[in-house]
Amino acid sequence: MTGIFRKRRGAEDLAVATGEPALALCDDVWMSAGVSNSYAIGTGDGRVIVNSGMVFEGALHREAFADVPGPTRAIVVTQGHADHFGGVYALREADTEVLTAYPSTCSHECSPTTSKPSASSRKAQRDCTNRR
Repeated sequence: MTGIFRKRRGAEDLAVATGEPALALCDDVWMSAGVSNSYAIGTGDGRVIVNSGMVFEGALHREAFADVPGPTRAIVVTQGHADHFGGVYALREADTEVLTAYPSTCSHECSPTTSKPSASSRKAQRDCTNRR
């Protein structure tokens, strides 16, 4: 069975992240292409990631940003869609702050050193989703 998204105009252009080095867009801004692109912005204190792609792309985006200097200080998630927050756990480091650009009525505990949310976090996410 073919996914419905494959029937949409432009679907043939969708491609998952590859882990190849990120493309420099301009001074201190890089892009890792994927189903949902992820961006790194270099700062004097490290890098800021904007969106993290799908959950299966997170590690590939991390690999793509390996040459961007500094630790990941923050990840900004611009929308509450899986293609924007899915890779957060793979990109997150011990001291990374995750910022959302959308209001949230739910708080989720997660460990910054793991690539998977805890069982209590997964339950909180399900509970939050079921309330919407």
